[in-house]
Amino acid sequence: MKRTLITILSLLLFSLGVFADDIDEWGYQKRIDFKAKSEYISVFLDEDVYRYGQQDLADIRVINGRGEFIPYYISNGNLVIKQATQLEYDSRRILDFVDDKSNYIQDFKITSPANNQDIIANKISFEISDDYFLKKIKIYGSYDNKEWEFIKEDNIYRTKDSQKLKISLVQNYKFNYYRVLMLKDIEKTEIDQLQALYDNRMIKARSYQRSKSADYQIIQQDRKTIIEINNDDSLKIEQLRVSSKDNFRRSYRVFYKNRDEADFQSGSHAKIYQLLFDDFKIKENTIGLKSSNSNYLNSEVIKIEIYDGDNKPIKIDDIELNYTIDKVVFKTNKGQAYYLCFGNPKARRPIYDIEEFRKYIENKEQEEGKLLALEVKKQESRVKEKEEINLEMILNIVVTLVSLLLIFLLLKRLRFKDN
Repeated sequence: MKRTLITILSLLLFSLGVFADDIDEWGYQKRIDFKAKSEYISVFLDEDVYRYGQQDLADIRVINGRGEFIPYYISNGNLVIKQATQLEYDSRRILDFVDDKSNYIQDFKITSPANNQDIIANKISFEISDDYFLKKIKIYGSYDNKEWEFIKEDNIYRTKDSQKLKISLVQNYKFNYYRVLMLKDIEKTEIDQLQALYDNRMIKARSYQRSKSADYQIIQQDRKTIIEINNDDSLKIEQLRVSSKDNFRRSYRVFYKNRDEADFQSGSHAKIYQLLFDDFKIKENTIGLKSSNSNYLNSEVIKIEIYDGDNKPIKIDDIELNYTIDKVVFKTNKGQAYYLCFGNPKARRPIYDIEEFRKYIENKEQEEGKLLALEVKKQESRVKEKEEINLEMILNIVVTLVSLLLIFLLLKRLRFKDN
């Protein structure tokens, strides 16, 4: 009886081995180039990985030169933004006047933060109660309210459809005072509140962002402009930027699907507009892409319907897509080669302990590696793979039949002993 039980257990262990990951099941790999200067290596994924891997990246694996799986975690821009720092500093207006060129000037003193910490800002936000306005402004900064340093010239506005009341600065500033000059503002548009902001979300997320010209077709149909974006690489596209010299104001709606799906799903909808004048420009020419559970779309086909109505279609010169990429982080041992493997439609996402230490590792120094040339590991086509005999299924059937036979013999022997 003991021998029979041992045999059954051995067969069960063998059957578990059938389901273990086999690196030969991965179709593609790329060697990771690095200098081994740090304990942890980070490597950004490229278009090949998104093209040949699963859309959810569940088949990503890191292996060493001996073919052993190496624990890793994946980081992306959305996760970085959630961990970012945001600071707000209020202010009070201390002076306003009109100069001899009809420019309306308003000076503000930033409220000192708690514990006398340094003020640091990379954005300026305005609160203005006027219903509609279009203003060209110049922003200056000062430490002592005496000497002023020019920072930036920009536009602020509020129209029927949208508003722009935040200005991103070119760098981080530590000024205690800010001056806002509104050019030719005979109406004296008052700023009710000025806030200095520090937001490092975009700084942190910038390394995860890429852009390229889109592969697209345009069709004019039923008073609509239909743009179809080909995204066969399954890139995580966050927005599309429409380039045109026209003035326009249009509503749009986004639809998306994969090529093996029959129907489109409905996505976001909003407005795009552009007003180009000699002395003033208003642009909101980006189309945001998002699904119900993410801030991007990685579907293979993305369709945008722009509703022209009675207007002449927008003459589109180009469409740029902005997409986000992911980063793989793993721990290295010196002297070993490492590869990134992908392209296994059956693979499931692994669960590694290194995920628990993500925050700690992200604060440590990481050497940025680089993916080298694509290596094709499996030459068989997908069609041929589907036609081949499923050896895994046969093995599972054999294991099941043998196990049932042994259980039957065991029960028969036990009955014989009882008699």
